[in-house]
Amino acid sequence: MLNEIEAPTVNDVINKLPIEVKADILAGEPYMNEYIQRVALESRKLIYQKMRLEELVSVAK
Repeated sequence: MLNEIEAPTVNDVINKLPIEVKADILAGEPYMNEYIQRVALESRKLIYQKMRLEELVSVAK
């Protein structure tokens, strides 16, 4: 589940960035590596929250 959601989320964010920022990503600018890692972290947090909510719903049934 993690890979199914995290990778598309990061790709969506990158696709929405301006061309200049994408060039920085390709150039390996350190600030962009940190930014992409933060996006990945936040998407993982959302995945874990979703999993917890699904678990709570299944327990409540």
